[in-house]
Amino acid sequence: MASLGILRMFILTFLFVLLKASSLRADNVSRIDINLSHDHGTYDDVPLKVVTLMEDQELIVRCETRNDGVTTFYPRDPLNKTISYLNPLDFKGTINNEVLSYSAFRHNGLYLHIEEDPQGPTQLHIKLPRDTIIMAKNPETFGLNFACVYQPNDMSQPPSYKWLTVQFQNVYPMAFGCETGTNMLFKNSKPTIEDFSKNFRKFCLLDLEPGMIFGIYCQPGEHLEPSECLTKEDLDPLRGLVKPYQLTTMLDIEKEGGASSRIKLFEVSQRKQSGDVFLKCSCSDADNNNTNTLIVMHATEEYHDVRQYTRDFKEEANATISELFIRLEPGKKIYIRYMPDNELFLSAGRRVKAKLWPDQPEVYAYGESPVVIGNPSKIGDIIGSRGLEIRYVEDGEYMLHKILLSDDVLLVLKQELAIFHYIWRVRGIPGSVPVNGSLWIMFEIIPTDPYTYGCGVDSVDLFRPTGFKLQHEPGAVSTTKCKVNPYLSSPVGFYCPKGFTLEPPNCFTEMIHLKSGAKVLLEDIEPFARSIDGKHIKAADFHLPSIMEAERIYASDEFVCNCIDSSGRLRASITLDLSNPTSVQRKVHALNSIEGNVR
Repeated sequence: MASLGILRMFILTFLFVLLKASSLRADNVSRIDINLSHDHGTYDDVPLKVVTLMEDQELIVRCETRNDGVTTFYPRDPLNKTISYLNPLDFKGTINNEVLSYSAFRHNGLYLHIEEDPQGPTQLHIKLPRDTIIMAKNPETFGLNFACVYQPNDMSQPPSYKWLTVQFQNVYPMAFGCETGTNMLFKNSKPTIEDFSKNFRKFCLLDLEPGMIFGIYCQPGEHLEPSECLTKEDLDPLRGLVKPYQLTTMLDIEKEGGASSRIKLFEVSQRKQSGDVFLKCSCSDADNNNTNTLIVMHATEEYHDVRQYTRDFKEEANATISELFIRLEPGKKIYIRYMPDNELFLSAGRRVKAKLWPDQPEVYAYGESPVVIGNPSKIGDIIGSRGLEIRYVEDGEYMLHKILLSDDVLLVLKQELAIFHYIWRVRGIPGSVPVNGSLWIMFEIIPTDPYTYGCGVDSVDLFRPTGFKLQHEPGAVSTTKCKVNPYLSSPVGFYCPKGFTLEPPNCFTEMIHLKSGAKVLLEDIEPFARSIDGKHIKAADFHLPSIMEAERIYASDEFVCNCIDSSGRLRASITLDLSNPTSVQRKVHALNSIEGNVR
């Protein structure tokens, strides 16, 4: 331990000396030239050069080729990749720590350009225009790292390394949020197609989560409304739950229209919020029209009256499209109020009618992307559930869509896309002011358990329909049994509801040998199996990369888990067949998986 402390102190001291000796901050210089070439001796005294690039400055980095050796500039694709970190004690190994730039930082205007000439130097140009916003995964230590490596033709000679770190001021942390423009600054940013998105009523809906950082950015020419985004009146009732995020070195003066006046970040404390939260602010253009709205909320009960979304529907041939995102999570109660189909109502003084698609919304929904509308699906084909209630009922002169989730709800996602949605289409009455709009009501599915091959007590809808043997034994109470070869069908799962007894209680970590009744550890039989604990469904994954399949050790024995009710009766069991499937079995399984017509 003492030696580790001494080593840590040495590294920190070494870095401090390097940074102090080699750092450069040229506040009054518009262009900085750095030559890292082997025969350029300016920086031979230090292995690491650190430059702080200021607003409106340009940095040119040179890495010149030589006839007596090979010169390589790192990262090899500096426009799309960066070197994640530097280890001053292992510069050679550090070169390979490349990551995609987009995963390390985001920006709204940093300019990078590279000039490559086989007969001359490689030149990297970096410009930092005024009002550039940079968000980084690790803002306190963020920098762009580059290296020029020279290897003499005489391979007995060691290579030489010259390193450069480019630092920036006012680096924000990566956050969740809402923005205007196409910079995709935030973690939840998604590409927009301008011709398609211009008819959207834009807003971002975030669920407040402990420890998160969230915010909003307005592009040049726009402003925040209100100017501080969240006011003292908004935040005081939350008693410190949410507070403004402050940069440790904020040198950009918050001038009117400047970058720092158009971006606001907030941090959420780690404590759990018990009450409801609703926070909102917007970006507005020069005419005070909202261009995007940030909504942050935490609610155990959500109420939505969809008529409010029709007020911004335009009177144009192309439909205005608005989005309502709702997250399905344990304990939430959601109420959405609609006008009855094709019944006249007023929207901002305009006579309109509306229709909710698909019909029978308590049974059907759209499971595909809302951009391409296909046929509706049964909700039970999109998700398997316990503790989820969906109803569509009359509520006075309205229709009420109720989505109620219990505190211990079980949700299994049965498709790749983790949403299902409805469309509320609104049209103006002929002879009245024309209105053309659609509201997409999208439900985000947060699965509590994996979708597996297996069975359980009265739970056919929770598992994949093919790829294993299933048997139902009738009687005073029914018993469900299934047998799965996990080398054909994985992951496997078993459901034993609350109030029943699972044997063994740590199923798929421990199992019962079918012939002897002895309990065995699954890892002793199949070391590559990985136990997965869902919230309600026990599961295990047997997948292996194809290159490792030869290392499989198959077994001729079978192993079982059971679910026993309070009266001691067997209600469900799953058996794992760990034998090596024959080539015929593999082909039949592959065909069945494609056709989906046998179990």
